[in-house]
Amino acid sequence: MGVISTTAVAAHQIAFQVATALCMIPFCIDMAVTVRVGHALVRNDLSGIGRAGAAARLLGILIAAIATIAVVGTRFEIAELFVGQSASNADATIKLTATLILVGASFFVTDAVQSIAAGSLRGSKDTGVPPLC
Repeated sequence: MGVISTTAVAAHQIAFQVATALCMIPFCIDMAVTVRVGHALVRNDLSGIGRAGAAARLLGILIAAIATIAVVGTRFEIAELFVGQSASNADATIKLTATLILVGASFFVTDAVQSIAAGSLRGSKDTGVPPLC
């Protein structure tokens, strides 16, 4: 980004911070489902494993979808929080940031699902075969 322009660097950094913050929510659900699936596995509770995984995926999809809608709807305001109107090239930075946030928002839900599914697999000690697939 630094080769392109300082506006691109600023916009990229803001969009990256937003994406990183939103990815923390599924990451937390991922850690919780790892523990829940692991406990169900130790109890030999196959239906509990399925319930834990399904509940976590559903919660993750719901939260990621709501967060995506909120971020897409407020992308200009988010950019303004970081930049402010007094900065040089503020309008260009805000516009580019809003565009990059849209690009980032395109993967929030799918990233949440894969992160939570990976947590389910870690809890069931199945981490070898899925990467090969």
